[in-house]
Amino acid sequence: MKLLAFVIVAATALISHAQDISANPKVGNMVKLDLEVTAADGKKATAVMTVELKQYDAAGKKWLQARTLELPGKPADTQQGWVPEENLLNDADIQAILTDCVKDGGKLEKVTVPAGTFDSCASSFDEEDAVGTVWFAKSVWGIVKQDITEKASKVRTTMALKAQRAGQ
Repeated sequence: MKLLAFVIVAATALISHAQDISANPKVGNMVKLDLEVTAADGKKATAVMTVELKQYDAAGKKWLQARTLELPGKPADTQQGWVPEENLLNDADIQAILTDCVKDGGKLEKVTVPAGTFDSCASSFDEEDAVGTVWFAKSVWGIVKQDITEKASKVRTTMALKAQRAGQ
């Protein structure tokens, strides 16, 4: 598999294992994520993914989300799609995760990513198709770091919050 296609597939998988953007959904919420994908053979690729909430459909209770993937030396690729409201974390969800972190098997820790240092709940998981850790924190997205390995392909994808902007 070409590394470029590999990055796109891995970035999509990474996002699918997490909640969609926004811990307090508002039009204009935006995050930039540094991604690194490591193939089973050790080859690495990096990318930056920007995710932004563009519009809210109150009748359908869904958000229009734009995702832009930037690969070194390649034109940016932007895709949009509707995300059901229930797929988004809200401030109460994040507070509950942080409050119940240790009780639910997580670990309270400070985590530093390019966007800053956050008090977080590191929550590890082992699902049928992937294993990894997600760091939840009070932020625009609710997730500031992820480290996920797909079991079948042995592809490891890491994500760190690079920048964020709260919408209005």
